[in-house]
Amino acid sequence: MRIPWSSMMKNKNLKIPRVKFVICHRRPDRTLKFRGRYFPVCARCTGIYAGIICFLLILKFIHFTFNFKLLLIASIMIFPTALDGITQLLRLRESTNFIRLVTGFLGGMGYAMIAILISRWEVLCHL
Repeated sequence: MRIPWSSMMKNKNLKIPRVKFVICHRRPDRTLKFRGRYFPVCARCTGIYAGIICFLLILKFIHFTFNFKLLLIASIMIFPTALDGITQLLRLRESTNFIRLVTGFLGGMGYAMIAILISRWEVLCHL
């Protein structure tokens, strides 16, 4: 039996399931708050998403071609994210939300750069 969308919207007690973030742990102590509300993802993932979006905006103004120098730069940008996450996972030190946000931002830019470089390289290989 299907329930029409309009009748569902009239039911004030209906709970609509939220999208679950499978990759992010969403621990409250590692999640940023704004005006008393938690972000939907942790500080590192917030930085990663912000870095990806920022890099995509940069692409609107700067055009670059694939080369291994850019691939190396992108890999270096990802390294602090990995180092911060691994050292924290191994309990060698405790990171802060600010460090998670900054390293996530760099990593997000690096991930986006690698994805764009690989996609452009794939296109060039099939020409």
